[in-house]
Amino acid sequence: MNAKEAVRLFSSQRAIGKTGKYLTLVAFISACGAGVIYREWLKLQKAVHFKTDSVPDKHAKSYIYITSESTDDLVTQVKKNVHWNLAVLEHFLEDRGIGWLPFERRIDDPWRLLRRAQSKNRCDRLAAVSALASKHHWNDSEYRAVAQACDQRTLIGLARSHDVDFRFFLPPPPPPVQASEETLQDALCDLVGSLPRSNIDKCTEFFTTKAMREGHHAVAADHQSGALVFGGTPFSFVTGLSRQPQETQEMNYLLALLSHSEVLSHCVSIVENGGLPVLMRCYLERGSSKKMQCHIAHIIANLSVHEKLHNCIVQAGWVTVLAKWMKSNVTPLASHAARALANLDRDSCKEKYDDGVYVLHPQTRKRAAYEADVVFVHGLMGGAFHTWRQQDQNSKREKAPSKNGVTSNGKPSKTASMIPTKNVSKEKSTNDRLQEGTKTATVTTDQRNGTDSRSRDVQRQSENKVQLNNVSPEGLQQGYTDCWPKSWLSEDIPHMRILTVSYESHITEWAAKCPYGSEKRSLGSRSAELLRKLHKAGVGERPIIWVTHSMGGLLVKQMLVDACDKPDFDQLIENSHGIVFFSTPHHGASLAAMSQQAQFLLYPTVEVKDLTQGSQFLKNLHGRFRAFVQTYQIPVLSFGEKEPTNIGLSIKTFIVPKMSSHPGFGEYHTLDVNHLDICKPADRNSLLYVILVRFIMQNVTKALHKSLAEILTRDLFVDEAEELFYPLGFGFGE
Repeated sequence: MNAKEAVRLFSSQRAIGKTGKYLTLVAFISACGAGVIYREWLKLQKAVHFKTDSVPDKHAKSYIYITSESTDDLVTQVKKNVHWNLAVLEHFLEDRGIGWLPFERRIDDPWRLLRRAQSKNRCDRLAAVSALASKHHWNDSEYRAVAQACDQRTLIGLARSHDVDFRFFLPPPPPPVQASEETLQDALCDLVGSLPRSNIDKCTEFFTTKAMREGHHAVAADHQSGALVFGGTPFSFVTGLSRQPQETQEMNYLLALLSHSEVLSHCVSIVENGGLPVLMRCYLERGSSKKMQCHIAHIIANLSVHEKLHNCIVQAGWVTVLAKWMKSNVTPLASHAARALANLDRDSCKEKYDDGVYVLHPQTRKRAAYEADVVFVHGLMGGAFHTWRQQDQNSKREKAPSKNGVTSNGKPSKTASMIPTKNVSKEKSTNDRLQEGTKTATVTTDQRNGTDSRSRDVQRQSENKVQLNNVSPEGLQQGYTDCWPKSWLSEDIPHMRILTVSYESHITEWAAKCPYGSEKRSLGSRSAELLRKLHKAGVGERPIIWVTHSMGGLLVKQMLVDACDKPDFDQLIENSHGIVFFSTPHHGASLAAMSQQAQFLLYPTVEVKDLTQGSQFLKNLHGRFRAFVQTYQIPVLSFGEKEPTNIGLSIKTFIVPKMSSHPGFGEYHTLDVNHLDICKPADRNSLLYVILVRFIMQNVTKALHKSLAEILTRDLFVDEAEELFYPLGFGFGE
C-alpha cells in the first residue's frame, strides 16, 4: 500500500467516524425529546379534572358521569385510545407553538374550539364561538368542562349566539348564607338605604323616599298587628288589612333602584353595596312574577352600560340568567336581556345601548353588516313594544272577508271580488304581498317639491280612500304577536337592524309616575336626550328609516331639525332616507284642545300643551321640517285615521283630523281605523303593513345605490365608473 492509498483510507475512516458521531447525537436528542414529551403527556393526563366544587350539592348526582363497559371490539377500542392520545399530544404541541401535525385533526374538539375562542385574533375568536354554539351532539361532560373553563368573553359570546345549547352555562351561584336569614324586603330596603342621597334628581329622590316611607309603614303595621292576638296567635286578616302586599313593597324598592341605575356613580354604589346578589335573590324567589323580572332585567341592562362593572356582572352569574331571558316570549323581558348582553359583548358589538333604546332585530350576534336601521318611535301614552302590537283579532276595524264574500258580521264584503277563489298558499313572499298591495291600493302621491297640496287632496278625497278590508283569512289564522316589528319585519327585512325607543309620556299629570319630571318631557329636552342615546347606539352610520306614531312624529321632526345645527350629527342627517308618520298631529290635536278647556280638572302635561291646535311652536317646527325635507329630498310616507276614537264615557272623537295628519308633501293614505289602531296591522297581508315594507325596501335600495356610486366615484376615474354603472342598469351619479 503506497502513501496515497493510506491517506485515502485514513480520510474515509475519519469521515465514517464523524457520521457515526452525528447519528449518535441525533438519536440521543430524539430520545431525550421523546422522553420530555412523554413526561409532559403524563402530567397533562393527570392534570385533566373537573371543578367539582362548582356543582351545587343538590345537582351533584346529575353531573357524575359513569363510563359503562365498552362493547366495541378490540380494533375500535385501540382506535379510540390512539385518537385520545393524539388529541392530548396535539394540545401539548399547540400550546408550544407547533402548528403542523402529521395527522388529521378533530374539527369539533371542545378544547380546540375553546382555545381558538380565546385567541388573540378577533376573527378567529368570533368564528370559534360560532362553532361552539352550533354544537348540540356532545356529551354532558364535554359541555360541563367547557362551561367551567370558559372565559368571560367567550361566555358572553355564547349567550348572544342563536340557538345555543344551555348546557354551556353554569347555574347562578346561590345567595350568601348570611343573606338568607333576613327577608328579601329587608335586603332591598338596606340596599336602597345605602345609596347616595345627595346630588340626585327629583324623580330619583321621589322614588327612594316613597319606597322607604312605605317600607317603614309596613314594618309598623306588622308590629301593630302583632299586638292584636287571641291566645298568642295574631289575626291574619288584621295583618292583611293594615299593610300593602309584599310584592308591591318589593316593586317600590325595585323602582327606586331602577331610578338610581340611571346615574353612573350610583351604578357603582349599587354593585359595591352588594346589589347584584340581592337582585339575584329577588330573581330566584320571585321567578313567577314577570313584572318584577322585567324590572330586574332593566336594572342589569342599565348597569351593563358601564364597562368597569362587566366583570362583576359576569361573576355574579347574570350571563346565564340573561341568556335564558333573551329566549323569553315576553318581548320587554327579552329586549332588556338583549340590551344587557349587547352592552356586555365588547368583542363583536361596538355600539352601546343606553336606557330607552332597544334592539328588536337582531338580538343575537350577526356576522354580516347591517344595510340600514329602522327606528320606531311611539307616541303619547305609548310604549316601545306595546304600541307596535298586532291589531286585536276581535276588533271591528278590519274585517276579514270569508271565502264566500261574507264578513264575520254577516254583511257582504265590499272586497269579495278582490279575493281569488282558488286556493292560496298560507305563506306568501314579501314580493307577492307588495304586488298585491300595489294593485289594490289607490293613493295620491305628491312630488317632494314643497308645495301645499291640501286643496288638491280635498278635491280628490275619494281617490285617497284606501280600503283595508282586503285581509286574507290565512293571515288571521296566524299566531298573535305583541310586537310585529320583531316578529314580522325581522323576517321580511332580515338584513336591517330594527330599533325601538322608549320614553315616558302622559296626558294628565295625575297619571305621571313622578310629579317632578315635567321639565324633562318637553320636545326640546326629549330630542337632545334621544339624539345622544341614538348616536351612542350607532344610528347614523348607515341609512335610516324613521317609523313614528302620533307625537313620536313630532319628536323625530324636532330631532332632525335640531341635528342640522349640530356638526356631530351630520351623518345622521345625511343617512336619513325616509320618514313614516302614523297619524302625526303636524298642526295640533283635538285632544289637546279638550285638555286645555278642562285644564283645571285634567291638569294636562307639558307634551299635551305642545299639541294644541294652531300652536305657534308647531307652526315653526313644521316650517323648519318642510325646509329640511326640501333640502335633503327625503321621502315621506303619511297615514291618517278615518274613524273616531273612544276616549271614555262613550265619547268618540278624531284625535288627529285629516287636515292635521297630512304634512302637505310626500305620499299620504287614509285608513279605515282609529288613532290607536292605525299603527297596528291585522296581519302581514294587511295593506298598511305592505305599504310600509315597500316604502322601506325602495328607499333603502336607493340609499345603497347612492353609497355605491359615491364609493366608486372616489376610487375610480369617471370613465371607469361610467363603464361599470351603465351595465348595472342605472346612470352614473344616481
